[in-house]
Amino acid sequence: MNNCDYNFLLPTGSCAAPNIPNAEVFVNSRKAPLIIEHGEKLDVVCGEGLAPNNNRQPICNNGTWSSLPTCVQGELKHIAVGHARAEFPTHERINGPTMHNS
Repeated sequence: MNNCDYNFLLPTGSCAAPNIPNAEVFVNSRKAPLIIEHGEKLDVVCGEGLAPNNNRQPICNNGTWSSLPTCVQGELKHIAVGHARAEFPTHERINGPTMHNS
């Protein structure tokens, strides 16, 4: 099993929810369950000021994750949008920009 903290048997082809430090993982806009079925894709949201080190969306493929990002420090580029600003890290975020009201 890849990068997980669980000690139980998984159904054939399923993946254990990964433990990505400084990140939350979601499946279909919901917090990821402990067991994720074959073919399901993860959305990885890194903590504030951090960004995934790659922009590939992890997919459970017969019990193995296709690729799991790590959250790394990223410089943020600020872009004004009306009365809000969007922050885009130098590393692409899987979940898109973070919006802040000014």
